[in-house]
Amino acid sequence: MNLDMNMILSFKKVAELQHVSKAAEELYISQAHLSRIIAAPEKEIGAPLFDRSGRGITLNACGKLYYDYVLRILALLDESIKNVREEHLRSQIQLIVSTNVGAYLPDLFQNLLDVMPNIRFKQYSLSRNGLQRYMKNNRTDFHLICPPEDSEDLISFPLHKETAVVIYPENHWLEGREKVFMHELAQENFVGVNQGYGARDAVEIMYREHQFKPNFVIETADTAMVSAYVRKGLGIGVVPKAIILKDTYFRNHFCHFEEDVYGIVALEWKRERVLNDIDIAFCNMSLRHFHELGKVVGTNFHEEVPVLEDFIEVG
Repeated sequence: MNLDMNMILSFKKVAELQHVSKAAEELYISQAHLSRIIAAPEKEIGAPLFDRSGRGITLNACGKLYYDYVLRILALLDESIKNVREEHLRSQIQLIVSTNVGAYLPDLFQNLLDVMPNIRFKQYSLSRNGLQRYMKNNRTDFHLICPPEDSEDLISFPLHKETAVVIYPENHWLEGREKVFMHELAQENFVGVNQGYGARDAVEIMYREHQFKPNFVIETADTAMVSAYVRKGLGIGVVPKAIILKDTYFRNHFCHFEEDVYGIVALEWKRERVLNDIDIAFCNMSLRHFHELGKVVGTNFHEEVPVLEDFIEVG
């Protein structure tokens, strides 16, 4: 068949406008040239597609049938382009990770890239609702989440118990304190991430247990801004201890809670997912990475470095 896309699109335009000169004008070609183009499929098919009466032109029964197929062909072509483009992107991005505790990911990704330099990531920072939506719609492979989900559709694998600490600015009354009770902070202004993010949701559970309601003056989706706001003296913050210990300023500007305030960081994926070699490597690197973090904050789940195969059947 000698029909090309130009012929198909020209036929579609004339069929919809039912006017050759108007169609030619929109296609930026001459009317005579367009007439020759739309005659080509009639010649190829061996049947007239239009009824012509003077200057008028309308689809006949064969033309309407052909027009329906043209629409289906174009829709299929659009779908093919979309799917092939997504497949190409997917082939370049070997692992998609979504999280509401993004501060942990730079070191984790670096560790994995050190041993698998060809791996490619796509990472989303989302609230809890966003994480649920992305997993449901298969837009992500794994969640790094705090606190863990409670869903039968997911495998939720606890990686780390993270101690929460209070950070404060220069010349704050907390200087020199190793620990503080929640009730002592009742009159303080707080800076923190929005609800739905791990550093907030985990401690909110503890706040409710101790009937403590912090006064938030700034809430943000940008976790990096919390420490910046605190440093400026706009309030105090509650953040993961493992992250703060890397900060040269806040290493000397934090204290613990007298209460046991912590959050559980978990790795989650769909129960139906069959783990491939890259998935398993990512899971094992996550276990190793958080095992080392647990040593730093003194909350290791396991004495020895665990591997995924010790807990679930893989492969």
